[in-house]
Amino acid sequence: MGAHRNISFDVAEARGVGSTCTLVAQRLLQLSDLSTRTHMPAAAEGVAEDAVSMPLTSSVARMLLGVILLDTINMNPEAKKGTREDAAVMHRLCEVIRRETGETVDTAYVCCCCNYSLAREASPVVVYSSD
Repeated sequence: MGAHRNISFDVAEARGVGSTCTLVAQRLLQLSDLSTRTHMPAAAEGVAEDAVSMPLTSSVARMLLGVILLDTINMNPEAKKGTREDAAVMHRLCEVIRRETGETVDTAYVCCCCNYSLAREASPVVVYSSD
């Protein structure tokens, strides 16, 4: 049949998230954080030395947030899809939206049903509401 290649990965780094967009958002948030600093110790933060820093816009944050909510079934604990990592990233994305647009992210309004404990635990998760 053909040679098969064994794929290995660091088990310590393997972590489950409810949405692959959570991993994408983490990376974009990391690069965005680098763009706000004058001194960028990239290697120390697990970022390649030649990584390009870039700001994360509220439009991109909204898109990522929407996909994370869809993939995690609105962080419904009964679905057992959302993780604390997803909730933490959602919180950071909401902060990006608030910082750029001034819109207040309302924890009580996560896609019509923010009474899910995991989402509340990480605090401001969510769609958005204007003041």
